Amino acid sequence: MCPPARSDVGGPGTTLDSDRCPSDPAEVADLYVVGRLDGEAARAFEDHYLTCPRCAEEVQRAQNLKDALTAAVGNLARREESSVTRSPADKRGKRLSTRTAHRRRKISAKKKSESSKSAKK
Repeated sequence: MCPPARSDVGGPGTTLDSDRCPSDPAEVADLYVVGRLDGEAARAFEDHYLTCPRCAEEVQRAQNLKDALTAAVGNLARREESSVTRSPADKRGKRLSTRTAHRRRKISAKKKSESSKSAKK
């Protein structure tokens, strides 16, 4: 385990000690994953979390959250894009064409049934 926590948060401009945990590993991991730590602080935290199970777990948690949010935003954008490209008239036209196809199949089946009955007579 790593030495006791320090009182810094690890934001941009803050120096981190690579052999000690920051006071809030979750916050520093969040900043690290989204690229908000400056170069020196990012390197120090990276050196630290590679040897500290607690901080490594926080980095993994933050990365999983970032990945899930990125995927959710992508899915939402695709859904909005598809709803924008299909106008209400397009949707109504699809419903109408589905109903028309259903009616045609029904009429065709009815005609076949009638023709088979008349062929038997």
